[in-house]
Amino acid sequence: MKFNLSTLQTAVADMTKSANKARAWNSSFFISTEKVNGTTYLTILFNGAEISGERKVPVLDSKDPISCTAPIRELATAVAAIPQREEIEVVVDGNQLLFKYGKDSVIRCPLLPETSPPLQIPDVVESVVWGPGVLQSLAKQVPYFAGNPDDMQRKSKPQYGGIHISKNETDEVYVQCTDAIVGTRIQINKLGWGSTPMSLPFIPAIAEAMPNDAEIEIGFPADYNVVIVKGGYTTLVSRVYLGEYSDFTKFFNFTFPKLSVDKHYLIDLCKRVRNLNKLQNQTSNTVTFRVQDGKLFAEIPQHLFERVPCTFDDGLSDFKVDFNRLEMVASFLRVEKEGAGEIDLFCHPDNRAPITIMSPDDERVKCFLMPVTLR
Repeated sequence: MKFNLSTLQTAVADMTKSANKARAWNSSFFISTEKVNGTTYLTILFNGAEISGERKVPVLDSKDPISCTAPIRELATAVAAIPQREEIEVVVDGNQLLFKYGKDSVIRCPLLPETSPPLQIPDVVESVVWGPGVLQSLAKQVPYFAGNPDDMQRKSKPQYGGIHISKNETDEVYVQCTDAIVGTRIQINKLGWGSTPMSLPFIPAIAEAMPNDAEIEIGFPADYNVVIVKGGYTTLVSRVYLGEYSDFTKFFNFTFPKLSVDKHYLIDLCKRVRNLNKLQNQTSNTVTFRVQDGKLFAEIPQHLFERVPCTFDDGLSDFKVDFNRLEMVASFLRVEKEGAGEIDLFCHPDNRAPITIMSPDDERVKCFLMPVTLR
């Protein structure tokens, strides 16, 4: 059975990355051939606890059908090692999968005595279509705001272990994400969603398997307990979490004293602070901002006292934050000027409320960061 090598390598690499991010790295790929509308395809399938997915690879020359199971890591390593060429022949030989190339060259991959049923796809009652690259854009940075899925499960709040997507009465779609210390709320224009709010815990795993240059169809079954995502030759079924999600709007307050600081300066400051913090052998990961004589200073006791170039309103008081999360927010927010541009932080005078952070260049994106208690 012959395949275009580049197509096969891309398919295996994408599905491997998806399985890894779905925490199915110790699972297996179930490989089989099937004919659809007169064309023969090789189906590469994995079944994870949270996500199951398949990618179909067109077969160039079909002889004997294939049905076998290979460990994900071994198959990915074997396929990636094949030297570049136009075509590759794949043959099952006993308990091995052979990749033949050149005149007498072969790479072998061990097989397992396992079988798997076809991907189970529930009937869809409603669906939406996203344009090319939208899914990948969401998956690139937003999930870093989310809590660890395992931690959220232990706290009986699994909906906080992923990206939460909802639609209001006027069909405006909002994406929210938080780990209870830092969070973001994004209004996304021209993006469809179903009638039921839900959290997707492994959207990076979905994005890895989907093509960047194709529309993505997202389907919802009657009980809304999974989403079915289709794009190109790929289909994934991902578990979702339902349940009440915090109303982030109550965390945002634009009446607090405002601090305006250059985004890129703030990112560089956080990196300096992280390096200097290692000298203290501490794990608090915090930086204190102090107001003195009408100026603002960043402080790490005994190691840093740096004046921060910025402007701020009367009433701004000292505050302390997690510098890793502050850097993440600053990196996430968009500014109009490449290499320059300010972001705004609205800080409660007594540090009794979340700090609202946003860029004046993009009011659709708002973030919050919980301050650390000053001592």
